[in-house]
This record gives sequence, structure tokens and C-alpha cells, in this order.
Amino acid sequence: MTIKKATILLISCYIEICYPENSLDALDDPSNETSSIQLDEHKQKISGIKTIEAKSATYKSEQLVFGKAINPQSLFELHFRYQDATTEHHKANSLYKQSEINSHRQTELYQFGITSKHKLEEQQTRRDYDSATLNTNNLKSQAIANEAKLNWGEVICKWVISSDTTRLNSLINNRQILLRITLPDGNEPAQNILASANGIRENASSAELISMAPWSENTSQGVSYFYITNNTAIKPNMNVTGWLPEKNAQEGVIIPRTALIWESGQAFLYVKGEDRFIKTSINNPIPIKEGYFIKNKALTNQTIVTTGNNLLLSKELIKHDDDND
Repeated sequence: MTIKKATILLISCYIEICYPENSLDALDDPSNETSSIQLDEHKQKISGIKTIEAKSATYKSEQLVFGKAINPQSLFELHFRYQDATTEHHKANSLYKQSEINSHRQTELYQFGITSKHKLEEQQTRRDYDSATLNTNNLKSQAIANEAKLNWGEVICKWVISSDTTRLNSLINNRQILLRITLPDGNEPAQNILASANGIRENASSAELISMAPWSENTSQGVSYFYITNNTAIKPNMNVTGWLPEKNAQEGVIIPRTALIWESGQAFLYVKGEDRFIKTSINNPIPIKEGYFIKNKALTNQTIVTTGNNLLLSKELIKHDDDND
């Protein structure tokens, strides 16, 4: 007796002792087929077989991308610098407007001989000084805005120069995390990706595209993009792994993990037909959160075994070994 057959018989004996009502003898297959098992409703019930109907689904394959969580401190520094410069600009503008009014008044008084030329020139000098101060503060504000746009792009620049600090506050309070993700050359950004700090997809959360980043790390090749995520497990300066979905979706079905069985490195599942269970080979099952995605539209609306498939496989292997003896 081969080791394989002895193992299968041992499994059979275990089931016979522990679950006599689910005995493998209940799975007698009158046919000569080795890729299917024939069972009536009573035998299916006592064998504990459960099934589901496979529904049509789409899946986008994913590409690993990498990046880093951004420390928002520099954004806040830019914001406060811009606000200070804007405040000074408003003050200078008010002073200039008053100087303009005073200068116009002194001009009229001088024309009527009420004031001296010296006082008129003094007021005009003050007006010119306030005008120069206004222009200087305006240039300072514009320089800070240009710096923000150059380093962070137009979208985040608007966050910096806006008086509404909702976006920046969500970053500084760690309610949201800003990411810079670098995509390999030739890849288009997706509106949403998954991102995780530990590289485990099951722990990843959605991140939303903000804009293209004006710069990338020297060690990275490709174009970088800013994304924002609510995954507070990601902290500033952490390295981040992302999962970029491909543009075109594949069509197939999603099955639970328990529906898939393995034999000699090949994946199989059992499809319930009218009077039998047919073992169907599965190529390249894709593990996902819900189970597996199977790129096989022919399985749509088919009845798939989710519990009891190992029992069916054991009976089939015993029958196969018996036929070879």
C-alpha cells in the first residue's frame, strides 16, 4: 500500500469514527468518472456539503508602489509665514490709502495757498514710502505663495494660502495623513489606491489622489503624486507601501477561501451539476479580502461547494487508488 493511499485511508477511518453519519461510504459513486462525485440530496445533507451561487464580479489587478508619509510641519510654517505677510500687506494697504487721501488734501490746500509747499512735499514723500511698503509686502506674499506652489503644487498651495485651515488642521492633528507616492514610469495615477505602513494589504486603507507632486526623491524613478488617507496608523516620515489598481478590470467571479482546494500544487473547486459534483481546475486564483477572484466568466451563476469539498476529494482519491491497484 502506498503512503498516499494509507494517508487517505487514515482520513477515512477518522471520519468513520468521529462522524459516522458522514461516512465516506455515503459518497458511493456509481459512475466510472474520477473527476466527479455523484450524490443524492440525502447523501449531500448527511455529508455536510454547503454551496453558494457564484456571482459575476470584476477585479483590477494591482501593482506595488512605494512612497512616504509627509510631515505637515513645513506646510504650517508656510501657512503662518503667508498669513503674517498678508497681515502686513493689509496694514500697508491701509496706510497707503490714508496717505493718498492726505496727499490729495494737501495738494488742494496748497493750490488755495492755505498750506506750504514743504508740507505738500512731505505728504507726497510719505505717500511714496507707503506705496513702496505696500509693493514690498505684496511681493513678499506672492513669493511665499510661489514657494508653496513650487514645492507642493497648485492644490496644496491653495491649502497653504487659504484662511480656512480645515485641511491643514486635519493633518497637524493626525486625522488625515498626506502621502507622496512614486509611480513607475508609464503608469497613470488612480483616483484611489490602498496604502499601508507595514506592507500588509489586509491592513491597508484607501488613499485619495490630491495632485501631482512637483518633485520626487532622488532615489526614486518615476512621477510622484500626493495622496491623502484617513489611516492614522501611518505616521509622518514612515515609509509607505501602496497598491495601484490597473486601469482595465478583469471579469470573473469571487469565491470564499474555503471553496478552493489544492492537490499536487493545482487549485480546484467542485461545481454542483444536476446529479453530480464536478471537480474543476482553477488557474491563477487571486487572493483578495473576500476570498479568491477567479478569472473565469463561465463560473458565473454556477453552484460552488464551500464546505465538504475535502470530503469529496478524499473519496475521489480513494477511488482512484482502488482503480490503480
